Amino acid sequence: GAGLVELVKLGARVPHGFTITTAVARAYAQEGVMPKRVVFHLKQQVAALEKATGKRFGAAVEVGTMPLIVSVRSGAEVSMPGMMDTVLNLGLNWATTKALAITVDGRFAWDSYQRFLNMFGEVVLGIKKELFDDCKNRLLTRHGVSEIEQLSVAGLTELCGRYLALTEEESGK
Repeated sequence: GAGLVELVKLGARVPHGFTITTAVARAYAQEGVMPKRVVFHLKQQVAALEKATGKRFGAAVEVGTMPLIVSVRSGAEVSMPGMMDTVLNLGLNWATTKALAITVDGRFAWDSYQRFLNMFGEVVLGIKKELFDDCKNRLLTRHGVSEIEQLSVAGLTELCGRYLALTEEESGK
């Protein structure tokens, strides 16, 4: 985060974003809930991202518009055990993915969503990677292909549905 701020000061073109400090992570770890002031500022920052990009975060979007999709990245200079991994494509849900599929490309949209579901399930919810791999491999076998890249748009959509069911079954969320 600090590195991106420095790049902006130097005039470099970087994606819009904001930084959440490790103090917030510590507060969340101690209390198990986000401090109210952080929630307030987070909503403000997301609104600023929406304004800067002309996109909406997590909302059903109309065909022809793009959803706001963000990445969550650790900003530490050196990765340490227990640090959160990157989560890409945050902001995709079933509705935004459907709109993105119509607006941009079905394969891109559903492949992005299945990647998000897999990463979020593993990194945030702690679902074992092997469960996602087993789910994916069963679907690939059923479709007679060996790689996700070989799935049709319908196959990718089905995989997203299966990942959602797996996530709910394993996490209750």
